Amino acid sequence: MTAAVHAFVSGLGTGAGLIVAIGAQNAHVLRLSILRSFVIPTVAVCIVVDAVLISIGVSGTGAILLVFPSLRTWMSLIGAAYIFWYGIRAFHRAITADGSLVAASESLPKTAGGAVVVALAFSLLNPHVYLDTVALLGAISAAWPPYIRPWFGSGAATASILWFSALGFAGSYLGPVFAKPVAWKVFDATVALIMFTITGALLHGLF
Repeated sequence: MTAAVHAFVSGLGTGAGLIVAIGAQNAHVLRLSILRSFVIPTVAVCIVVDAVLISIGVSGTGAILLVFPSLRTWMSLIGAAYIFWYGIRAFHRAITADGSLVAASESLPKTAGGAVVVALAFSLLNPHVYLDTVALLGAISAAWPPYIRPWFGSGAATASILWFSALGFAGSYLGPVFAKPVAWKVFDATVALIMFTITGALLHGLF
Protein backbone atom coordinates (compact mmCIF):
# COMPACT_ATOMS: atom_id res chain seq x y z
CA MET A 1 0.00 0.00 0.00
CA THR A 2 1.48 3.33 -1.06
CA ALA A 3 1.75 6.24 1.37
CA ALA A 4 -1.00 8.12 -0.48
CA VAL A 5 -3.44 5.21 -0.28
CA HIS A 6 -2.52 4.62 3.36
CA ALA A 7 -3.19 8.28 4.14
CA PHE A 8 -6.52 8.18 2.25
CA VAL A 9 -7.69 5.08 4.14
CA SER A 10 -6.55 6.61 7.43
CA GLY A 11 -8.47 9.81 6.66
CA LEU A 12 -11.53 7.81 5.63
CA GLY A 13 -11.57 5.86 8.91
CA THR A 14 -10.82 8.86 11.10
CA GLY A 15 -13.39 11.02 9.34
CA ALA A 16 -16.05 8.32 9.63
CA GLY A 17 -15.38 7.94 13.35
CA LEU A 18 -15.95 11.66 13.90
CA ILE A 19 -18.87 12.23 11.52
CA VAL A 20 -21.02 9.19 12.25
CA ALA A 21 -21.58 10.15 15.92
CA ILE A 22 -25.23 11.08 16.45
CA GLY A 23 -25.63 14.83 16.75
CA ALA A 24 -27.83 17.75 15.86
CA GLN A 25 -26.75 17.88 12.23
CA ASN A 26 -27.26 14.16 11.62
CA ALA A 27 -30.66 14.16 13.35
CA HIS A 28 -31.78 17.09 11.20
CA VAL A 29 -30.64 15.46 7.95
CA LEU A 30 -32.32 12.18 8.89
CA ARG A 31 -35.60 13.94 9.68
CA LEU A 32 -35.66 15.71 6.32
CA SER A 33 -34.72 12.45 4.63
CA ILE A 34 -37.65 10.61 6.18
CA LEU A 35 -40.02 13.40 5.14
CA ARG A 36 -38.38 13.71 1.69
CA SER A 37 -38.04 17.45 2.10
CA PHE A 38 -35.16 19.34 0.41
CA VAL A 39 -32.85 16.37 0.93
CA ILE A 40 -30.41 17.14 -1.90
CA PRO A 41 -29.63 20.79 -0.95
CA THR A 42 -29.38 19.84 2.73
CA VAL A 43 -26.99 16.95 2.09
CA ALA A 44 -24.98 19.07 -0.36
CA VAL A 45 -24.51 21.85 2.21
CA CYS A 46 -23.34 19.39 4.87
CA ILE A 47 -20.85 17.78 2.49
CA VAL A 48 -19.46 21.06 1.15
CA VAL A 49 -19.07 22.61 4.61
CA ASP A 50 -17.27 19.50 5.87
CA ALA A 51 -14.97 19.50 2.83
CA VAL A 52 -14.08 23.17 3.32
CA LEU A 53 -13.40 22.77 7.04
CA ILE A 54 -11.37 19.61 6.49
CA SER A 55 -9.31 21.45 3.87
CA ILE A 56 -8.67 24.28 6.32
CA GLY A 57 -7.57 21.81 8.99
CA VAL A 58 -5.32 19.77 6.71
CA SER A 59 -3.69 22.92 5.31
CA GLY A 60 -2.65 23.92 8.84
CA THR A 61 -4.45 27.27 8.83
CA GLY A 62 -7.07 25.92 11.23
CA ALA A 63 -4.68 26.46 14.12
CA ILE A 64 -5.65 30.13 13.97
CA LEU A 65 -9.02 29.25 15.50
CA LEU A 66 -7.31 27.87 18.58
CA VAL A 67 -5.41 31.10 19.20
CA PHE A 68 -8.59 33.03 20.04
CA PRO A 69 -10.34 31.31 23.00
CA SER A 70 -12.98 34.05 23.14
CA LEU A 71 -14.08 33.09 19.61
CA ARG A 72 -14.65 29.52 20.74
CA THR A 73 -16.63 30.79 23.75
CA TRP A 74 -19.00 32.87 21.63
CA MET A 75 -19.37 30.05 19.10
CA SER A 76 -20.28 27.68 21.94
CA LEU A 77 -22.88 30.05 23.38
CA ILE A 78 -24.53 30.71 20.02
CA GLY A 79 -24.42 27.03 19.12
CA ALA A 80 -25.87 26.00 22.50
CA ALA A 81 -28.73 28.49 22.12
CA TYR A 82 -29.59 27.31 18.61
CA ILE A 83 -29.41 23.59 19.46
CA PHE A 84 -31.45 24.11 22.65
CA TRP A 85 -34.13 25.92 20.61
CA TYR A 86 -34.23 23.02 18.14
CA GLY A 87 -34.56 20.60 21.08
CA ILE A 88 -37.47 22.59 22.48
CA ARG A 89 -39.25 22.39 19.12
CA ALA A 90 -38.67 18.63 18.94
CA PHE A 91 -39.93 18.18 22.52
CA HIS A 92 -43.00 20.28 21.74
CA ARG A 93 -43.76 18.12 18.70
CA ALA A 94 -43.32 14.95 20.76
CA ILE A 95 -45.90 15.96 23.36
CA THR A 96 -48.41 17.97 21.31
CA ALA A 97 -48.40 16.73 17.69
CA ASP A 98 -50.54 13.78 16.63
CA GLY A 99 -47.51 12.01 15.21
CA SER A 100 -48.72 12.05 11.61
CA LEU A 101 -46.56 12.89 8.60
CA VAL A 102 -48.51 16.12 8.17
CA ALA A 103 -47.78 17.22 11.73
CA ALA A 104 -44.14 16.20 11.41
CA SER A 105 -43.73 18.32 8.29
CA GLU A 106 -45.22 21.51 9.71
CA SER A 107 -41.90 22.85 11.02
CA LEU A 108 -39.88 22.01 7.91
CA PRO A 109 -38.19 24.67 5.76
CA LYS A 110 -40.64 25.96 3.17
CA THR A 111 -38.13 26.71 0.40
CA ALA A 112 -34.81 25.35 -0.85
CA GLY A 113 -33.16 28.57 0.29
CA GLY A 114 -34.59 28.13 3.76
CA ALA A 115 -33.34 24.54 3.84
CA VAL A 116 -29.85 25.72 2.90
CA VAL A 117 -29.86 28.33 5.68
CA VAL A 118 -30.96 25.79 8.28
CA ALA A 119 -28.36 23.28 7.07
CA LEU A 120 -25.67 25.96 7.29
CA ALA A 121 -26.77 26.76 10.84
CA PHE A 122 -26.49 23.12 11.92
CA SER A 123 -23.16 22.79 10.13
CA LEU A 124 -21.50 25.96 11.38
CA LEU A 125 -22.99 26.86 14.77
CA ASN A 126 -21.71 23.78 16.60
CA PRO A 127 -18.14 24.47 17.79
CA HIS A 128 -17.45 20.74 17.98
CA VAL A 129 -17.55 20.73 14.17
CA TYR A 130 -14.49 22.97 14.13
CA LEU A 131 -12.72 21.01 16.84
CA ASP A 132 -13.30 17.75 14.96
CA THR A 133 -12.78 18.74 11.33
CA VAL A 134 -10.35 21.64 11.70
CA ALA A 135 -8.38 21.07 14.89
CA LEU A 136 -8.41 17.29 15.35
CA LEU A 137 -8.19 16.19 11.72
CA GLY A 138 -5.66 18.95 11.14
CA ALA A 139 -3.51 17.72 14.02
CA ILE A 140 -3.70 14.10 12.86
CA SER A 141 -2.86 15.02 9.28
CA ALA A 142 0.28 16.79 10.52
CA ALA A 143 1.84 13.35 11.06
CA TRP A 144 1.96 12.95 7.26
CA PRO A 145 4.41 14.76 4.93
CA PRO A 146 2.89 17.93 3.42
CA TYR A 147 2.51 16.40 -0.04
CA ILE A 148 0.56 13.43 1.42
CA ARG A 149 -1.84 15.42 3.63
CA PRO A 150 -4.30 16.19 0.82
CA TRP A 151 -4.84 12.44 0.49
CA PHE A 152 -5.68 12.23 4.18
CA GLY A 153 -8.09 15.14 3.78
CA SER A 154 -9.64 13.54 0.71
CA GLY A 155 -10.27 10.37 2.72
CA ALA A 156 -11.98 12.33 5.50
CA ALA A 157 -14.08 14.27 2.96
CA THR A 158 -15.07 11.00 1.28
CA ALA A 159 -16.32 9.71 4.65
CA SER A 160 -18.52 12.80 4.87
CA ILE A 161 -19.87 12.27 1.35
CA LEU A 162 -20.69 8.62 2.02
CA TRP A 163 -22.29 9.28 5.40
CA PHE A 164 -24.54 12.19 4.46
CA SER A 165 -25.53 10.50 1.21
CA ALA A 166 -26.51 7.42 3.23
CA LEU A 167 -28.60 9.57 5.58
CA GLY A 168 -30.24 11.19 2.57
CA PHE A 169 -31.27 7.81 1.16
CA ALA A 170 -32.21 6.32 4.53
CA GLY A 171 -35.61 7.99 4.45
CA SER A 172 -36.70 5.80 1.54
CA TYR A 173 -36.37 2.74 3.76
CA LEU A 174 -37.56 4.29 7.01
CA GLY A 175 -40.71 5.81 5.52
CA PRO A 176 -42.96 2.80 6.30
CA VAL A 177 -41.74 2.79 9.91
CA PHE A 178 -42.59 6.45 10.37
CA ALA A 179 -46.01 6.03 8.85
CA LYS A 180 -46.96 5.01 12.39
CA PRO A 181 -47.75 8.08 14.55
CA VAL A 182 -45.93 6.71 17.61
CA ALA A 183 -42.69 6.45 15.63
CA TRP A 184 -42.56 10.22 15.13
CA LYS A 185 -43.23 10.87 18.80
CA VAL A 186 -40.38 8.54 19.79
CA PHE A 187 -38.09 10.09 17.16
CA ASP A 188 -38.81 13.67 18.25
CA ALA A 189 -38.43 12.77 21.92
CA THR A 190 -35.07 11.16 21.13
CA VAL A 191 -33.96 14.18 19.11
CA ALA A 192 -34.95 16.49 21.98
CA LEU A 193 -32.90 14.40 24.42
CA ILE A 194 -29.88 14.50 22.09
CA MET A 195 -30.20 18.27 21.61
CA PHE A 196 -30.46 18.93 25.35
CA THR A 197 -27.46 16.67 26.00
CA ILE A 198 -25.38 18.51 23.40
CA THR A 199 -26.45 21.86 24.87
CA GLY A 200 -25.41 20.71 28.34
CA ALA A 201 -22.05 19.50 27.04
CA LEU A 202 -21.38 22.81 25.29
CA LEU A 203 -22.23 24.86 28.39
CA HIS A 204 -20.33 22.51 30.69
CA GLY A 205 -17.21 23.13 28.64
CA LEU A 206 -17.54 26.86 29.26
CA PHE A 207 -18.46 27.02 32.97
